[in-house]
Amino acid sequence: MATKRMVVAGVIAVIASAGFADTFKHRQTGQVLHGFTTQKKSQEQTLVFISEDNAFKPLNLSEYEVTIDKQGRRDNVVVFAVKEPEVMLSKAVAETLADGIVQASNSGPRFIVLAIDSPGGQAEYMKIVASAAASTDNCPVVAYVTGEKYGGAYSAAGVVALSCDRVYMSPHAVLGSVAPVLKASGSGPAEDDLKLFSPDGLAAYGAYAASLAGQKGRPEVLARALIDRSLEVVEVRDAAGNTAIVSKADRQPDQVIVRTLTKVAEAAAGGSRDATSGTAGSAASPAGNVLTLIAEEAVKIKLADKTAASMNDILADMDAAGVQVAYSNNLEVPIRKFTAAKRNVSQTLSAAERLETRANALDKAAQEKEEQIRNQTITQEYRQGTNFSRGGTQRRYTAPFDEYTYRRNGRNDNRSRRRMNESQSITTEIPAMGVDQLYAELSIVLNDLTRTYRQALGLARRNPGVLPYDLPEQALQGRLDATVARIDDVRRRQMTMATTPQYVAPVPTAPVSPLR
Repeated sequence: MATKRMVVAGVIAVIASAGFADTFKHRQTGQVLHGFTTQKKSQEQTLVFISEDNAFKPLNLSEYEVTIDKQGRRDNVVVFAVKEPEVMLSKAVAETLADGIVQASNSGPRFIVLAIDSPGGQAEYMKIVASAAASTDNCPVVAYVTGEKYGGAYSAAGVVALSCDRVYMSPHAVLGSVAPVLKASGSGPAEDDLKLFSPDGLAAYGAYAASLAGQKGRPEVLARALIDRSLEVVEVRDAAGNTAIVSKADRQPDQVIVRTLTKVAEAAAGGSRDATSGTAGSAASPAGNVLTLIAEEAVKIKLADKTAASMNDILADMDAAGVQVAYSNNLEVPIRKFTAAKRNVSQTLSAAERLETRANALDKAAQEKEEQIRNQTITQEYRQGTNFSRGGTQRRYTAPFDEYTYRRNGRNDNRSRRRMNESQSITTEIPAMGVDQLYAELSIVLNDLTRTYRQALGLARRNPGVLPYDLPEQALQGRLDATVARIDDVRRRQMTMATTPQYVAPVPTAPVSPLR
């Protein structure tokens, strides 16, 4: 598995000079073998399937002359559907697709097809898939931009298409930088889709996209424009009549602009407007330059190879008419797991938000009480007078006045009534109520919040890509650290208040009215 991951994520490499070789002739002995190469190594040699022996054997390919033909290959084509957004939103799904491409190439099909209909995705997952396709030179990998739900291959998905050996497009499909994506739920700002499927961070991979296109003989600047909206791409003509497609910033003084291939789009405040053409739906409103190429135009400027109305057209063009087409379902399980994990993370973060709100309210109340204890007092009414026991002993008393107790006792005890009548009221100041209860509840809430954030972090680390686009893992870790710090702060404040001298009201004294 580690070797496969290195193939997927590593630098694009060429396996000797085998190409898509099916016939091998030894340079010295003249021995002829038929079969297909794999991406596996054995004894530092390439593992090759030899059809005459019906077995895999290690060969030093530099010792053989190779001929590209169908001899020894299996009569099937493997198709991977890149039609779910999760393919380039989840690391696990992207790696599963990349591993599937490698494994399929090692089984010797005529070729592999990536059937793409996608709004785009995140850069690191785009690179996982694109690198796997580009480095699979033991078997042709072709892209078929089908143009179904999303209308084509956009942004990161477009780069994946360009990483393939050939690019076929459905006549109504589009290669572009921003997809006309609508929320599946029918609600929510389109700007969220833009940040999710065509984030600004993709522009940092412009050189990578250009390199992929350059290796396949495609316009590098257009590959960059798929993921970098800062580029304004134009077609120019020089004095000799030669045309070229360049970035407007790189146009030479003797070159005249024939047409502009990117459409300038400005972000619309508070809403969205159509930023692409040729497809239905409402797109986000990106600021920058949006590239949108229909199939006919993409073929004309050599970003794509041919149009194909169906898979049969591709099979015929690849000299594989009538072979078995095997559709892989290896993405179903990781997509299902990713969707479940994303739902769990969403619920966990919602719980965390509620706990944050409660913690903030408790913290505010605790701070107000702390301030009250330090700087404020409240008043309490005392009654002071003389009490007589049954034996006639006279006793002085001072006690807080309770109107309810006074009335209750006063109705049933004439002596109590007389005693209260003989007393006088004195008002003094006492401290405000304590904050121990607030501290206790705040600590409970913060501990629950800590556990919730740790749960979300665990899910995110096990399932990269499940976090919202605007909440990277580092930010979530920061929230956890801040919550732990708040717990320590509450403990410190609690200890400080416990040792802070609080105002203790003196027992009020005053002359007692003489008995009548």
